[in-house]
Amino acid sequence: MRKLQTIWSSTEITITTKVKEYESLVLLVSTAETWTVIANAQRKLSAFEMDCLRRIAGVTRKDRRRNSDIETTLNIHENIVQKPERRL
Repeated sequence: MRKLQTIWSSTEITITTKVKEYESLVLLVSTAETWTVIANAQRKLSAFEMDCLRRIAGVTRKDRRRNSDIETTLNIHENIVQKPERRL
C-alpha cells in the first residue's frame, strides 16, 4: 500500500481509477480465500481497508469524516470482510 502512495496522492489520476487500482491490487492480496479470518483479523483488515480508502480520497483522520461517507464517496458497496464471505 505504501509503495502506491504516489498513485493515491496524484491529482492527475481520477478517483474512479484509484478505486479500480485499489480493488485490483490491494484487495486481490488481502482477500485471499484461503485466509481464516477471525474477529481480530477482521478488525485489522477493516482498519487497513479504511486507511487505504482514506488515502485514495485524500481524507485524514483529522478531517473527522465517517467511514460510511468515504465509502459512499468512493462508491464502495461491500467491505473487505464481506467480499470473501459472499464468494462462499
